[in-house]
Amino acid sequence: MGRPPSPFGHRVPAKKIKNKQVVIIVGSINSSKHDIFLKFLATQGFFEYYSKISTKIIEYCSGKEIEYISNSDKNKLLQKLMSITHTIGVNSSVLIQAKMFDLRKNKQQDYISEVIESVIEEAKKVSESSGMIKNTYAKERILQKIRKILYEAFKNVYSHAYGNGEKNVAIYSRIRIARPKNKNERVAWDEINTFETNHIPAISNFEHAEGVNWVELYISDCGKGIKSNTSNSRNINNYLHSFSSMQLIDFINNNYISASDAEILDDRSQEARFIPGGLKQVYSMLSIDKDYVRIGSNNEWAGLVHKYVNSSSQKMNGQIKQYSDNYFCIANKGHTPGLSYCFNLYVRSEKFFFDKQKWIKISDKSGKTILTQLKSNYYASNCSSVKFYDYIFDNSCSYPQDNFEGLSVNTTILRPPRHLYKEDLIFWVLGFINKRSVDLTCMNDSLVICDMSPFQALIALQQLQQLFIDNKNSCRIFLLTRNWHVCCLKKDKEDRRLLLDIGASKRFFDNQECFSIAEIVALKLRYEDSLKFWKDIGEDFISEKITWLEGDKKYVVDGYISIEKIMANTSKRYIAYRALQRCLYLFDSVNIFFSDSLIKSIYIELKSKRFSQVEHAKNVVLLGSVVVSNKTIKNTAKRLGVNKYAALPLMTHKYVYNENGSQLTQSENLNALLWLGNKAVDDKVSMIRIRDTPFISQLGNKDITFDQCQCEVARSKRDMYQDFEMLDCVRIGHYVNNKRHDLIALNTAVAYMRAAFNSDSIIDWLYSVLRKYSKKNKTCLLVYFSHYAIDRMVRSLKSNNKFKAILDSYVLLPVSFF
Repeated sequence: MGRPPSPFGHRVPAKKIKNKQVVIIVGSINSSKHDIFLKFLATQGFFEYYSKISTKIIEYCSGKEIEYISNSDKNKLLQKLMSITHTIGVNSSVLIQAKMFDLRKNKQQDYISEVIESVIEEAKKVSESSGMIKNTYAKERILQKIRKILYEAFKNVYSHAYGNGEKNVAIYSRIRIARPKNKNERVAWDEINTFETNHIPAISNFEHAEGVNWVELYISDCGKGIKSNTSNSRNINNYLHSFSSMQLIDFINNNYISASDAEILDDRSQEARFIPGGLKQVYSMLSIDKDYVRIGSNNEWAGLVHKYVNSSSQKMNGQIKQYSDNYFCIANKGHTPGLSYCFNLYVRSEKFFFDKQKWIKISDKSGKTILTQLKSNYYASNCSSVKFYDYIFDNSCSYPQDNFEGLSVNTTILRPPRHLYKEDLIFWVLGFINKRSVDLTCMNDSLVICDMSPFQALIALQQLQQLFIDNKNSCRIFLLTRNWHVCCLKKDKEDRRLLLDIGASKRFFDNQECFSIAEIVALKLRYEDSLKFWKDIGEDFISEKITWLEGDKKYVVDGYISIEKIMANTSKRYIAYRALQRCLYLFDSVNIFFSDSLIKSIYIELKSKRFSQVEHAKNVVLLGSVVVSNKTIKNTAKRLGVNKYAALPLMTHKYVYNENGSQLTQSENLNALLWLGNKAVDDKVSMIRIRDTPFISQLGNKDITFDQCQCEVARSKRDMYQDFEMLDCVRIGHYVNNKRHDLIALNTAVAYMRAAFNSDSIIDWLYSVLRKYSKKNKTCLLVYFSHYAIDRMVRSLKSNNKFKAILDSYVLLPVSFF
């Protein structure tokens, strides 16, 4: 539970020498506190970046100076520091390893978006494997907060912090543990917390919520700092010759809290639009969970508690506590350049309770109506009048080239990426308003921004409500979350603001003529996801006729899709997960089960994060992969003793025939995706189902014969235990997996993720093994046990450029019937 002080509150001794070379003095590895600090720097990523900027690293050993210059020697020193036996107590909590970026790039916004998404991907994988942010709602909120903060901070660094030349910014993030319940652990925790309160500037106002973990996010640059901008800030023109703590507080009030200032955005029509600046929007977002921030510049720090914002007031108040540099341990007493932020973000695990004055949740009746539409295997005819823009796998959603001109459509649907940046959102709304004068009596003539996470939608609503629009057109905009909550904003001709329209929100789910807007969106999303799922499916789809044995019956199916291989594809698995999730949210309350093993990994994720067992649930849903005859789902229901249930397969096979050649009449299933596979061209039947499994082979064998290989690793017991300690992958407790109870848990997923981020020797070993058995011009078979954690590791390997070329020579075969 031990936690060292903030890494930005200490400096590794360093000195500049001629030609701007940098020398880092590591010192002697002989004292516990110093060793712990060095190990912290090595395991958290700091030393890696220190070694990149230095040309000389010095370690003192027994009074003799040892110099490390070459990269290989630096790596040896890094391994030496990481193998220090002392426990630093924060290995399990690092969320984003220390990183530094130069934002001086062409297409600055695209580059910033790319960098942020790579950082978020790292944080996502760590949060999934560490178990310290268990709740999906909490994880989404934290990741959305980090995205928003990084984007606004990086933009400020790029635009204001530097002149010409390098535009460097450093970041680091870790998860902090709530005050433990165990008495002995609590004493140690309180001791460290008291030490931090007394020595870290502007931290004492941060109140630790009982039993709630939090995330610390550090952002620093070495630019001009606040002092360079003070002459341009109002109310502080009197402080031109000296920089006092009041200047820092005035800067925060004027540029971070006050809602009176605004950014001016000029679109193509050169009409001015006003919206509060990025830092104010960060403040508004962090007020939702009462988060905390420390801001430092020129050796002075101020701390700010984000208060819940009263919706009836535009003024946002915060508590500020000022500190002098006497409270901050600095390397020198001179000017420390740049601006630093430390955000303390609470990990709130409770579900969102949307404001009923703004948001409408889909009713049970409306949900059943959409579910009925999704039982059909067709696409709604009037969806041809829908214009759909999909950016789900992009880093940003650029304003469309067609500018909505000449579109004879009733509904425009936008599915944004996982983070909808402020500029993209505003230009989309402005473009729609400029080109589409909406008749507010017609519900369907609207812009729908859909499939958003709850927190993403909440932030988008905040941004749009603060927007001023100098345009006489009318519009109606719907924000729709993936768990089917909707909020409508409308603008009449005489209004400059987007106002809430709760009546339109209620009518969003109601039938109007043939389809409601919600039904159109549901059908359109399923159709678009199906296209993405089947696109470039390649060898994962076998376009042949297959004999399908089902009990004492025999069918012939045209085409076979290898779901077990597709689940190893990150993007296609995400499509399947999202499509199933979207359907499950249409049920009022639900318990879920799986009917075949191919869908088990997604079932585990849905069940553990979203749809855990609900007492007295109204609905039982049986998840499946591909339905051919419904026999598997019926057998599962019988085994569970369930009479009333809903079948939810990923899709239903479209081409199934009886032995006499007549097409099998499929019972109506709720389909998450559509079957878009072609009919088999060749009439010859070459494959047969392995009975009672979802797999096929040429002879219907139940056996797979392969040569076993043994891989020996030259690791001693000492090395192994050091790996366990460093990677924090062994835990003692009570762990339940199905019916098995364990005292000691070995989390291989955690070990892999941490090793991957550190480029550890484990990764080198794995690379060498895969390379050893890969054959040029010859396909190798890589068989592994299909498990939620292992599947995630395989997907991660496939996205790694180092492993991609090697894995292309393998046929990956996940099996689940051992």
